[in-house]
Amino acid sequence: MTVLGVMFPGQGTQKVGMGRVLERGSKAASAVFDTADAVLERDVRGLCFRGPTPELTLTQNAQVAIFTSNAAALAALREEGHEPVLAMGHSVGELNALVAAGVLSLEDGLRLVAARGRLMGLIETPGTMASILGLAPDDVRALCERSGHVVVPALVNGPENIVVSGEVAGVEAVEKLALEAGARKATRLTVSSAFHSPLMAEAVPEWEQVVAAATMNEPRFPVVLNTTGAVATGADDARQALVDQLTGPVRWVEDVRAAVAQGVDLMVEAGDSKVLTALVRAIEPDLSCVAMHDPRALRRLRTERAG
Repeated sequence: MTVLGVMFPGQGTQKVGMGRVLERGSKAASAVFDTADAVLERDVRGLCFRGPTPELTLTQNAQVAIFTSNAAALAALREEGHEPVLAMGHSVGELNALVAAGVLSLEDGLRLVAARGRLMGLIETPGTMASILGLAPDDVRALCERSGHVVVPALVNGPENIVVSGEVAGVEAVEKLALEAGARKATRLTVSSAFHSPLMAEAVPEWEQVVAAATMNEPRFPVVLNTTGAVATGADDARQALVDQLTGPVRWVEDVRAAVAQGVDLMVEAGDSKVLTALVRAIEPDLSCVAMHDPRALRRLRTERAG
């Protein structure tokens, strides 16, 4: 019998039409969009399905859309009788993981993601991010320190797939240093702020208050946290992780390996994305993955679990 884990994608996976196929084919998924519209008192369904792209790309909208599409995918998964025994999420997807494990209700998750997006959208400190391919995390960290600016490894997406985040001059310096050090590629990302870096600190005090006010329960099953790469020890641990995540890194390599250590042998990417599936295959090639981005995913999942 397979041990099923679920993972939720984060910002950057938004696209016009996200979640539409699932919503049409699943009453449970459709109900999630209804709940999002009601709780947030806005047309989240329309935002996901029709955009337009410039509106959907705004941080305060992208986070709400991604969270809702992810939650709809989880609802469709459970509607088919597939219950995960572990959850994790990439950046904003971590909120979905906490909902999946019962730490947060769907309604509270929606309120939190709306607040998170709003606060991050208000950041005025100039900053940017860049993807560095072909260097190990420790090497990239050393280059950040050499840059002379505030810039840090923000997303450890693979053994040699690191996203740095920080001051524009710092990111520019790391890009140059990385290529000189033998990196295969250094690519600037299209982002509004330096996410998961110290430059997000101005949003932390209000976000901390929002998180402190949310009702959180003990997790029903393990949730692997971004900033630690380890399983949450309880609701308080999860609460602190949500706060730390704003300025701290996403340790995705450690997250995936922690899931394998928990016995997971089949991982479902619950959302309209296949980004995390590709990352997992680079980290743990023997871990089977199914991305719900593919309309045939649920049928394939039934086959894999039956086998």
